[in-house]
Amino acid sequence: MSLGAAEGAAARCEADGTIEAALAIVRDVALFLTRERGKRDWTLTDVHDLEAFRAGSPKARKRRLVVLGQFSRFARSRKIVLVDPARGLTARGPSGFTGTTLT
Repeated sequence: MSLGAAEGAAARCEADGTIEAALAIVRDVALFLTRERGKRDWTLTDVHDLEAFRAGSPKARKRRLVVLGQFSRFARSRKIVLVDPARGLTARGPSGFTGTTLT
């Protein structure tokens, strides 16, 4: 295998991993909606459901927001849902350095 082919294979693996991670987030939100919120249809999802899902994992809030936004836009474009529940959600969090400083 040449170096170029190896780099191409590595790029595909990263892309596959990214897709799998996004699908895992969509799966997790579906399970959350079913188990925690008692909703069995995407059309019943609202912004409060997505905020509650994102609150369950503070470190993954931004990544979850990206995936939820992508999925919501996809679902709306396919007319699975009429309203995009992720529209208007923001990744609120501290900006800048948040660690400890030395005196």
